[in-house]
This record gives sequence, C-alpha cells and structure tokens, in this order.
Amino acid sequence: MTFENRIRSRLQIGSLAHKYRSIKNSFISGGLDKPSFEKGYRLTSSGLGRVRSEWNTRQSDINNQWNMVLGSHALSENLVSGDIQYAQ
Repeated sequence: MTFENRIRSRLQIGSLAHKYRSIKNSFISGGLDKPSFEKGYRLTSSGLGRVRSEWNTRQSDINNQWNMVLGSHALSENLVSGDIQYAQ
C-alpha cells in the first residue's frame, strides 16, 4: 500500500509540476503578466499542500492498519505460546 500511495502522489505532483512549468514558461516569454503568474504560483502551492496532506493521511491510515496486523500477530503468538506451555 505504501508503494501505491507514493505512486499516486507522484502522479499528482507531476501533473502540478507540468502546469506550473507551463505558467512559468509563459511568464518568462512575456505571455503572462506578473499578477497572473503569482496567482498561478499560489494555486500550485496550495495544490501541493493538498497533495501532501492527502499523502500523510493515507500513509497514517496504512501505518495504523499495519500496526493492527502486527498487534494481532503478537497476540496470536502469545496465545500459542501460552497453549504450548500449558500443554507441557
């Protein structure tokens, strides 16, 4: 799941980077005025913040699920260990 989370975020960031590059190239070539460039920059920046927030949320959920699996395994091992000791 972590790999899928990373890939999903990379695609979103790649898309934002492509849009920003387009805006920046237009500004450099003179096709875009400074206020429009700054607005595009702010939109890109907020988009990146949203992607980071979504990634952190998904990664936290993945980590919590994994910790539950580890806890379940530890509980199972303790129960089996207790059964073996009781049987002896």
